[in-house]
Amino acid sequence: MFESAITTIVAAVVAGATAKMGEVASDAISDAYAGLKALIIKRFNGKAGAVQAVEDDPDSEDTQEVLTKALAKNGAEGDPGLLAQAKAVEKAVNKAQAAGVPGASNIKIGPIKAKLNVMIETLVASGSISIEAITSEGKVDVRRVYAGGSEPKPKNV
Repeated sequence: MFESAITTIVAAVVAGATAKMGEVASDAISDAYAGLKALIIKRFNGKAGAVQAVEDDPDSEDTQEVLTKALAKNGAEGDPGLLAQAKAVEKAVNKAQAAGVPGASNIKIGPIKAKLNVMIETLVASGSISIEAITSEGKVDVRRVYAGGSEPKPKNV
């Protein structure tokens, strides 16, 4: 299972920006996202343009691509701190969804345009899940996506 660190970071920025824009961000999401944003801006030597563009229009493929390229150019792929903070945003968003935070129970992903592989794994939403167009020059892997409740319990065989 391969997922680019940059893909994870961009997805976390989109999730944090979307939660912030929709005013559904819990304190945990806000704090985790603020930490991620600060680390990215530090990596960009104080320049926030690419992150701000995603915040202004988180659904835009163009802004996501600009951020992806900027992260790659600035060596984010090998930054374990950025990846850990991106995963903290993901975890906070997942907790908010599980807790039924208003507006956080629906998941919208995409459209996604990737130069590498795309992997979407283990999404659980009490509401709906929408996965829009995925374009990749590599592998696309989508598995364990559950909408309208919780992940099914494994059956004893």
